Amino acid sequence: MNFIVQYNEFCLNYLKCIKKIARSFSLTQAQVLCIQAIPYDGISQINLSNKLSLDISTVSRNLEKLKKLKIIHKTKSQYDQRSSIITL
Repeated sequence: MNFIVQYNEFCLNYLKCIKKIARSFSLTQAQVLCIQAIPYDGISQINLSNKLSLDISTVSRNLEKLKKLKIIHKTKSQYDQRSSIITL
């Protein structure tokens, strides 16, 4: 088996695992990927959007759902009041 085939197989299995985890917690796959991408010390919403390569509006919708479930906290940045910092 060459590298490309193995890599594709790995990615498919990884996404299957994420989907199982999401289902067990009544979350979507995108929400689990958002949680996974948030570092311990937090991240700005814009940087999270860039890290996930998603539109800011898509990330915002997922974060609002996670905020309602009390999985994440959203606070204003002390340096820029227009920016939000996301923490677990």
